[in-house]
Amino acid sequence: MAVRFGIIGCGVIGPVHAQALGEIPAARLTALCDLLPARAGALAREYDVDAVTDDYHALLARPDVDAVCICTPHYLHAEMAVAAARAGKHVFCEKPMALDPADMDAMIAAARAAGVQLGVCFQHRFDPVLRQLHDMITTGRFGRLLLGSAQVRCVRGPAYYNSAAWRGTWAQEGGGVLINQAIHTIDALLWLLGDALSITGGMATLRWDECIEVEDTAHGLLTFANGALGQIAATSASNLDWHTRLHVYGSHGSAVVNTGFPEEFTFLEVDGGVPELPATEAAPTVGKACYGNSHTRALAAFTDAVDGGAPYPIPGEEGRRATECVLGLYRSARAGNPVGLPLAAARV
Repeated sequence: MAVRFGIIGCGVIGPVHAQALGEIPAARLTALCDLLPARAGALAREYDVDAVTDDYHALLARPDVDAVCICTPHYLHAEMAVAAARAGKHVFCEKPMALDPADMDAMIAAARAAGVQLGVCFQHRFDPVLRQLHDMITTGRFGRLLLGSAQVRCVRGPAYYNSAAWRGTWAQEGGGVLINQAIHTIDALLWLLGDALSITGGMATLRWDECIEVEDTAHGLLTFANGALGQIAATSASNLDWHTRLHVYGSHGSAVVNTGFPEEFTFLEVDGGVPELPATEAAPTVGKACYGNSHTRALAAFTDAVDGGAPYPIPGEEGRRATECVLGLYRSARAGNPVGLPLAAARV
């Protein structure tokens, strides 16, 4: 029997989840929820869904929903995830997981108590190129890891920020370019280089100060448990629509990867040569090109986990790391000193 999904939040990212679920034979979309009935109704007609509501509690009460995709504004993630877990629903949550460590703790505890899956949507971990790089690093082909960097340069101007009241606010978005756009590349950096012990950062609003209160430009320095060092550089105030790069340097190998779409190695060398890599399957993008093409892969893995297959590889305990890194950078920027990771469960 298919795993039956409900989507909470039918705005920008909700349709991407709907499209991805439609491509997974073991998943079925059965219910939709959005505060704007017309938005949910349009998605329902597109995917032949009968159950539509503007009350997420009503969706959670439905017996024909086994799991939910939480695709709402950032500040609602924790509240909705905890409620879903308590209702016995498996939870697939968009990034960022939540806006403070205490809420992430509550999400993890609620899922554990209810015996349900809690997965975080960092879909780029399923990109074939990043998986190849991860395999090379974990099997030792890069030798000792030395340095990694996450670079995100994009433009998100007044039209974007004015499209919804929660955007560009500390209380509801939780930050700016770091927590919204750069968090995917930061997660990839942590996935490849391992646990970070501390972060030192700075942030500024250099271009969009008339329409946002959060940062549009930021930088950070990381120290990792394995001794490697890391860098983060991000801006949503550039002249580039979308440009992301992930750099990894080891004693025996180096790589530069474009983490946008198409994802690709722009440089790869291991022990002085370019290694042969297995072919990767082609797949279309879903939604914006910057989303890549791995939402389907991520949701397929989550569906399999719900159905009793292999554990989903990005549970709450793992998915929280990138959010904590971003929140730690914010703390460091405000305090003017390094901040240890992981963060204590105190509100930021």
